[in-house]
Order: sequence, then C-alpha cells, then structure tokens
Amino acid sequence: MFAVHTESFYTPERVYHPLSGTQDTSVRRRRTVMTDIHHRQVAEIIWAGRVPLSIRIHGETLDGVTTLFNGCDSVTIT
Repeated sequence: MFAVHTESFYTPERVYHPLSGTQDTSVRRRRTVMTDIHHRQVAEIIWAGRVPLSIRIHGETLDGVTTLFNGCDSVTIT
C-alpha cells in the first residue's frame, strides 16, 4: 500500500525575456511524493506544469524524463 501526495512550490530561475533580457523569477513547480505504509518516501516526481522533469525511485534519479511519456497530456496509474 502506498500514499501519493502532490504539492506546489516555487523555485528561483533565470529566464530570458526578449524585451528586458535575462531576469530572475519564481517558477511554480509541483512535486509528487509516494510513501510506503511506514511513511518512508519511495519515489518522487518533479513537474513543470504537467510535464515531468525528473523521477527519483529509491535514491536513483532519472532526469530529462519528458520523452519517456512521449509528450502525453496526462499519466494514469492503475
């Protein structure tokens, strides 16, 4: 049995604006955390909007995972 929880947070990032150049701004991200029955974190997904950026499972991290989902609009877990 696993519990799944998603939360929003903001990260500071440098973005380029054509009119004003490079600026620091806050970007909204989401984090989905999966914990086991003993409340130990077993997996984490970091999202940019609805696009997954990285997946961590038991300490192993996969970055650049967008292509794993082939640009799909949503992921259904059953």
